[in-house]
Amino acid sequence: MNVPIRVLGVVLASCLAAASSIGQVVPRLGGVQDKMYRDETLYVREVHERIGELPVELAAQLRRELSALGVAETRGFYDSRTGRWSSMILRVPLLPGEGHGNDLKWPDGAAPRHEGEIKERVWDAVRRYLFSRRELRLDMTQVEPAPRIGVFEGGRFIVVHAARVVGGIPVRDNSVTATINRGNLILLGVQNWADMDAPLEPSVSPEQAQAAVHVYVRPFMVTRFEKLPHLELIPVDRGGRIGYRLAWVVLARVAGDVGLWESLIDASTGELISFEDRNQYNQRRAIGGVYPVSNDQRVPDGVEQVGWPMPYTDINAGGVTRYTDSGGSFGCIPGSIQTSLSGLFVKINDNCGAVDETSASGDLDLGSGPAAASTDCTVPAGHSAGDTKSSRTGFYELNRIKEQARGYLTQNSWLQEQLTANMNIDDTCNAFWDGGAVNFFKSGGGCRNTGEQAAIFDHEWGHGMDNNGVNPNIAEPGEAIADIFAVVRLNTSCIGRGFRINQVCGGYGDACDGTPATGCTGVRDVDFQNHRCDRPHTITWITDGFTTLSIFSHDCISSYNPK
Repeated sequence: MNVPIRVLGVVLASCLAAASSIGQVVPRLGGVQDKMYRDETLYVREVHERIGELPVELAAQLRRELSALGVAETRGFYDSRTGRWSSMILRVPLLPGEGHGNDLKWPDGAAPRHEGEIKERVWDAVRRYLFSRRELRLDMTQVEPAPRIGVFEGGRFIVVHAARVVGGIPVRDNSVTATINRGNLILLGVQNWADMDAPLEPSVSPEQAQAAVHVYVRPFMVTRFEKLPHLELIPVDRGGRIGYRLAWVVLARVAGDVGLWESLIDASTGELISFEDRNQYNQRRAIGGVYPVSNDQRVPDGVEQVGWPMPYTDINAGGVTRYTDSGGSFGCIPGSIQTSLSGLFVKINDNCGAVDETSASGDLDLGSGPAAASTDCTVPAGHSAGDTKSSRTGFYELNRIKEQARGYLTQNSWLQEQLTANMNIDDTCNAFWDGGAVNFFKSGGGCRNTGEQAAIFDHEWGHGMDNNGVNPNIAEPGEAIADIFAVVRLNTSCIGRGFRINQVCGGYGDACDGTPATGCTGVRDVDFQNHRCDRPHTITWITDGFTTLSIFSHDCISSYNPK
């Protein structure tokens, strides 16, 4: 997580200036499943951007490339995270095609005699095309030499899938896919193919990787390892671009569990990146609408997202309580089920009423809305009084930050306990940690509902984490460490974007940049470069510094002259 150093320095100073805070087998639930973990940077979404959505200079370059490729502008899609084309719809003659195909002929009329020969000629043609098109920016030495090829309808329809291999190491979820119809290349896809930035030589041995798995699963026992550990390059999100981590892939069986548990161990540091069951189960899920970052209705992360998982929530059926996994799945439990959002690690107490959601069959969907701007005690039609946006969002976000923390602080008992979150308290413009629970207020007084903002959840939870570490005393200033937790969790310098409705953060004398529609409307922005002054908020700045802003520029007029 690349948080600028300037951010961490300004957190402390800004907080000193503040007065106070704000297969089809059913898995056995519980047990080792509670240890499921996935580093948040492993979530790498697919991106297919149209040229018109990109900066002008880049768009001009890409238009030239499409012209050289003979592809219409509306049929080329770009991935700014990788700096490469992600998909294209085209019509390039590669092989002789019948009917509405093309006019190409087999050399000397020697058509392929069998499917194996068809595959050889197909791959030769595709490889030559990819090699000749520099606009694709593909290193053909990194394309596996023997791809998977499907030949259908006697060769009229062909699909080629070639995985990426760098230095003999497979790259997970990186590939090139080509679709050929009647001899013409009509679709080309390039998946997550970014410049390689990871080492290719491990510093951690496979035996050390297996030992790390033994330690992580305690008190459960690894009964055996399936296959020897092998190396893979794993794509990760590096703040808007794709990077890679070299990892040992360790497959293990755990006593008393049917799962095939895959661990990814960073081959440079020995850090656990993920611990997940690779079995494919027939499962039901608990899902609901969640605000990813803010409730300010800024697209995309300030808009409620439907169908997000409710991790580690209670599922009550036939007098027995079970819990979902990290992805909100809970197996193939037949019949009617119910949840109160009283999960393994987070319990929701909503002042609008109790959460009581049921499903007779299929997924247990807590719903969303009912309108984009709905807030406070408004619930989806037909749902229980406590099924508010703040209940769903708080349950999701607090579970996620606790899950992340458990990956680092495996022995901390507080992280294993159930945390109560009190939602929709009849007050405004604040939130707090009271020594045992986190508390969030309704909207009003120029503020939005604080129980619908991810950084506010992370911040107040951060006070609890500070209060339950090796040193149980609240840090001084306590706001700094709580802000840092939010910064690291969300990789954003704006703490609680959307907290204020009609103004950007005041900045304790150094107002934040932008407008309420574009700037930081949170409690504060801990990056000094997002403030009018553009100077570090040091201790000197607090005691002697910024007094006013020049009307002629963004230079700050200060009451001191630093040497």
